[in-house]
Amino acid sequence: MRSREEKGVRLFPIEIMVSFSSPFSFIPQKSAALPLIFMPGLWLIGHGGFMVGEKSIGTIYTVYIFRYNYYLCGEAIPPVLPRKRTCSEMELSLVIPAYNEEKRIAHTLEMVMPFMDNHFTGYEVLVVDDGSTDHTVAVVEEFGHPCLQIVSLKKNMGKGMALKHGMLLAKGKYIFFMDADLPYPLESITEALSVFYTRKADLVIGGRDLYQAESDVPYPLSRKIASAMFSRFINAVLRLDIPDTQCGFKGFTRAATRIIFPQLTIQGFGFDFEMLFLARKYGYHIERIPVNLRHSVDSKVHIVKDSWKMFRDALQVRANDWNGVYNKLKEVPHEG
Repeated sequence: MRSREEKGVRLFPIEIMVSFSSPFSFIPQKSAALPLIFMPGLWLIGHGGFMVGEKSIGTIYTVYIFRYNYYLCGEAIPPVLPRKRTCSEMELSLVIPAYNEEKRIAHTLEMVMPFMDNHFTGYEVLVVDDGSTDHTVAVVEEFGHPCLQIVSLKKNMGKGMALKHGMLLAKGKYIFFMDADLPYPLESITEALSVFYTRKADLVIGGRDLYQAESDVPYPLSRKIASAMFSRFINAVLRLDIPDTQCGFKGFTRAATRIIFPQLTIQGFGFDFEMLFLARKYGYHIERIPVNLRHSVDSKVHIVKDSWKMFRDALQVRANDWNGVYNKLKEVPHEG
């Protein structure tokens, strides 16, 4: 019998990448030379379908990637490679302010980046270093991920200014921020996105008061009293009608971000109620979702020292509005 080569048909060794998914499960193997004759009736087709004979049994999405070398007749086919993540089409941005967080920022990113990879295709995570004096920047840079960026301020400006900088640099259609210690479950992001989609909200913010189950972090009675008094004062002065203004989980549409954040003037923790005041001022649709405060280890909020600062900041926000400060800032063009 004449061989194929004797008949004038050359055999070309090629290498392809084949992606399998459930209901099949395979164990990754080393590269193996498999003649095509052992794989009768199996084809990969361009639109991602997986065929055996003429029966379609599902759409391919990557679980394991196998590399096989085998021979086909005809011209060599280019390798079919997994699509490289480019993060160019941004559905979501997550901004994380950080000040001297070298001890826990790596653990935070070990939690955040796999979660984002598993739930979103187009996203970015921006860590905003607020003039840290430790190795926070180096730790983030060493982590390495195509959708992770580090933005560093030259000096410590306060959480409000760090977030203002990061939020205006973010490119996502929806932009969230959360503290570096991840005090709220990351699943809150997907819950908030659902609210954005279904209720056409401009802002979706967390509400610890809405969480019905027992919180993972018990609040001391003194802190509960102080929080209640502060909430009453803020809502009386700024007329926000939002019981929990200081929850560290908030999300904005890009359009709302581009209007609100250039006008922020408060550098410290008072930025929360300033941004909510501006959202109310411009008639944005605000929705609240319940969030569970699950830990507050090494909290940087001091109930006595920071409370009087926030009382002062609330009065400053009201004064800014009376004096036309926000109207003037709104006229200043800003390119995010």
